[in-house]
Amino acid sequence: MPRNILKIMPLLAFFMAAALPGHAESPLTWEDCVREAAVANPELEAARAAIRRSRNQVGASRSDFFPTLTPFVGYNASNSSNFRTSPNPDNPGVDVNFVTRQQLELGINLDQNIFSGFQTKAGYDRSKSQLTETEAAYQVTRADVSLDLKTAFARLLFYQEQSFVVRRIVERRKENVRFVELRFEGGRENMGSVMRNRALLEQAQYDLSQTQRSLRVAQRELAKVLGRRFEDSYENLHVKGGFQTHLPKASPDFNTLVLNHPEHRMAEAQTRTARADLRLAKGDLYPSVDANASVSLDKLNNRGDNALWSAGVNITYPFFTGGRDIYELRGARAEQFRVRENLRETDNQLALRLKQAYADFKNAVEAIRVQENFLKASEVRAEIGRSQYANGLISYQDWDLVENDLINNQRTILESGRDALLAEAAWERAQGRGAIP
Repeated sequence: MPRNILKIMPLLAFFMAAALPGHAESPLTWEDCVREAAVANPELEAARAAIRRSRNQVGASRSDFFPTLTPFVGYNASNSSNFRTSPNPDNPGVDVNFVTRQQLELGINLDQNIFSGFQTKAGYDRSKSQLTETEAAYQVTRADVSLDLKTAFARLLFYQEQSFVVRRIVERRKENVRFVELRFEGGRENMGSVMRNRALLEQAQYDLSQTQRSLRVAQRELAKVLGRRFEDSYENLHVKGGFQTHLPKASPDFNTLVLNHPEHRMAEAQTRTARADLRLAKGDLYPSVDANASVSLDKLNNRGDNALWSAGVNITYPFFTGGRDIYELRGARAEQFRVRENLRETDNQLALRLKQAYADFKNAVEAIRVQENFLKASEVRAEIGRSQYANGLISYQDWDLVENDLINNQRTILESGRDALLAEAAWERAQGRGAIP
């Protein structure tokens, strides 16, 4: 990054923010944006909730190793009637006898799975691999949000400072119009040159309006990444800072970066999940062994308590399920093969993305140095060209080329700084990391 640009950019951002009407919110630094997004971004909040859910699922699957205790209590009341129709001297009619029966039962059941074809262990391993995958997915989300945040910050900073640059261009175009008009009035220039400079002034004014509209979009983009409410107005949202980047001095170890990438860990966790699913499918081909025990206390009407207990072991095996178990086993094997190949493809894609992102980042940083030299040269040429044109030593066409070259280089140096920061954000994302802790 050009040293003179790095020095003036923070000052430009400060004065621009202070000059904007209705400004009430202090400009945010990059560190301010990182802290706010880390706690308020909805994507990060949702990813953290997914981790909490996966951790609870691990605890739920671990409970399958323990017995199930189920207490129970019951109360039943019923009545019965006995009819006697044999007549006798004392009762010549029908004799009806009503009996009320009340029963209270208390007890507890214990159920324990002894063997389920290793499905209990497979289910627990599956939940752990899913937790690993969710944690890696959170790191991917964090890298994505970091990329979005730095991109939004760079764009807003760019449009803030471009507004300042374009205003200067508008003023320079106005001076050029007056300059050429005076020469036209003195008979030393033609009307076509005057008309061209007026058109260039209108172009500069249009560029300023376009920049202001893009600035509003960039403010909304940053507010979205920060997790702020969409109903609010963000015309006073501004940032301050520069386009500083940090290019690694030595070429990184791309193989190590691939193996440490969260997307690699996600794909690796998916292979462990598929392996556990295969064991779960195989478990359906084994018998299930379950133990159960029960203790209860039974009280009937006013008679004494009756203590009961029972215990046993059950072995169940489905001999025929219409071939479902076989098909599920074949499907699990196919899924295991798919995720294993997906891991290979993921690693290849990561290696390519890392190489490309690093090359783009290095190109963007080196391009700044080139543009700095062009800007210096165009500034000197513009000073000389204006003097020569005023003295009639060069034609309007030559002076116009020099002026346009200066203006284009003023734009390009600012774009180069923005592009370098965006390239750094893409390089960080390619590594699966970012500024958000």
